[in-house]
Amino acid sequence: MRVVTGDGRGAQATAANWARDAGVPCDVHRTDWDGAKAQYHADAARADNYLAEKDAIDEQYPPDADHTVPDPDEPGGEAARDPRQEALGELETAVEWHQKGLKAYRGQAVAVRDEDMLNESKPHLVVSFDKPGDRGGAAVVGMANDREIPVERVDHRGHTLTHEDERPDLKAIGRRASDTLPDDPPKPPAPAAGTWQQSADLDRSLDHTHETAATR
Repeated sequence: MRVVTGDGRGAQATAANWARDAGVPCDVHRTDWDGAKAQYHADAARADNYLAEKDAIDEQYPPDADHTVPDPDEPGGEAARDPRQEALGELETAVEWHQKGLKAYRGQAVAVRDEDMLNESKPHLVVSFDKPGDRGGAAVVGMANDREIPVERVDHRGHTLTHEDERPDLKAIGRRASDTLPDDPPKPPAPAAGTWQQSADLDRSLDHTHETAATR
């Protein structure tokens, strides 16, 4: 068995601690907090210079001209793309995201981390620790369902919330071979204490903590 978890607090930190204490291999997927913050500041700069950037787009692609060109990503040459509309769309998207605030960028960074975690590790089981108001855990459960990965939902007291008819066969899952691990994977060093804590300057709020761990 190998535990795969994120770098959040709560259930994710608990999963990493348990794996360390039990001598179970554990992969802690990091959230790109620096990238989220950098994107926020980049979009802020575009929002502050909105009119100047829009004028630059109008100068490069005059509004009264046809700028459609064949889409190189579509075979056959029948599809077309409009560079002017694409540039305007990117500018508007940057402004809209900036208006949402840094919290939205943090949440997106967590969502990207969790999606990458599922895609890369291909877990045999996702364990979700549900708590009131936790939108992150529900999002990961949705990702798991889309990938047909079995899910076990547990409350804060450790009681299963999964209906009896929907509970995964844990014994069968435990006997499955992994597509992403050798038959006898070596045990890596335990994660250093505190490695799952976020950067202090972001101080992420708990409602974006994805209380989810996966096993494979």
